[in-house]
Amino acid sequence: MIRLSITLLASFFLASAAFAVEWQAVEAPAGALETECCDVPAPSPHPAPGNMGPNAFYFMWHIDDARIVGDQILIDVNYRPSLDLRHEWTNATVVSVVVPFSEFASVEFSELVERWHLNDRGMADYGARTRSGTTLGDFVATVKFNVLKETATRPAITLKGVIKSANGGAEDGRNTDSAGYEIGAIFAKDVLNASGALRKIRLLAEIGFFAWDDAVHHQNDAYRYGFATEFLFQHDATLAVGYHGFTGWQKNGDAPRTLYVEGRKVFTPRMTAFGSVDLGLNSKSNPSANPVMFNAGIRISLDRPYSKRRK
Repeated sequence: MIRLSITLLASFFLASAAFAVEWQAVEAPAGALETECCDVPAPSPHPAPGNMGPNAFYFMWHIDDARIVGDQILIDVNYRPSLDLRHEWTNATVVSVVVPFSEFASVEFSELVERWHLNDRGMADYGARTRSGTTLGDFVATVKFNVLKETATRPAITLKGVIKSANGGAEDGRNTDSAGYEIGAIFAKDVLNASGALRKIRLLAEIGFFAWDDAVHHQNDAYRYGFATEFLFQHDATLAVGYHGFTGWQKNGDAPRTLYVEGRKVFTPRMTAFGSVDLGLNSKSNPSANPVMFNAGIRISLDRPYSKRRK
């Protein structure tokens, strides 16, 4: 099983490198965005975080734990409404499934559907042709591989790889209509264990490299960062406070920063409820960091026994 995990991770990195080489090698021809006939609709602006919907990069979410749950399949169903600077509400549903190979590796699949409505300003900013609609977002696959387990003196360290598909179209400015990838590392460490009302404090951090295409073969590269503190209370209740973002080089709204508060409550071994509020700290200069986004959902855990590695 470990060999299979290493093979999958290596395949991901090779695919990511292939994407990077292809994007750097191909340049859009001059005048490619100009229309030659009045029967062809005017092109939309280049897909960029500043003129896309709030869920174009929906997978750039809260900081994950480096610990991999090896004996459970996790199914998350989220309802995610958001308000942007144009006073437009967007309602989205996100479904993700995490399938572990063991306590050392897992793969996650995610998909989003959003219902949106634009006012006059939104239509102009997005270059949209319709005022409202329902859009399917990008299909996303995430691979995690735990390289170091947590000890009394060392944090857990997990490598993370993400591939974003191109099935979410750029029409009406909702998605990039192009592939993307992320490579990063997650760190996690307990710093307090107690027996009172507060049972544990856990620190999380993430760093990474994120790249995507703007659909005319101009690649934007960004470094991703984030950290969070989790407080685990008695009765299996958790409160997390975190900060995350990414910074690209094109300066087109590609440097959002977000502060979030998230709560989780385990009701049964198979069901956990969660909710969060995200606040965009620099929404005026980076419209993809929406002033406010809410999230609420449930997690369903299904048993998946596996043979643990012999020590």
